[in-house]
Amino acid sequence: MLFISIRSEMMTKPKHEDISTTIAEIENKQHLLESEVQAILSTPPPAPKKEEEKKDETAAAAEGESNGVDGEEKPAGDAEMKDEAKNEGEAESK
Repeated sequence: MLFISIRSEMMTKPKHEDISTTIAEIENKQHLLESEVQAILSTPPPAPKKEEEKKDETAAAAEGESNGVDGEEKPAGDAEMKDEAKNEGEAESK
C-alpha cells in the first residue's frame, strides 16, 4: 500500500517538487516487511496428527452412523421421518 500511495503522490505532484516520503523511510519499511515475511516463512509447519488418532476418529464416526441407521441409539436432536411415498400415493388415489 505504501508503494501505491507514493506512486499516486508522484503522479499528482509536478516533477520538480519532492514527495513527502524519503528513500530512508522506504528502505526502513522494506526492511520491516522483509523481516516479518522471513519470520513467517522460517517457522516450521505444524506436525501432522498421528495416524492412530485418525483411525480412532473414523472408527467412532462409523459406529455413530450405524447406530443411527439401526435405530438402537438416536441422538436427542433427531426426529423420526415418516415415509412420504406412502402419503403421496394415498393422496393421489383419493
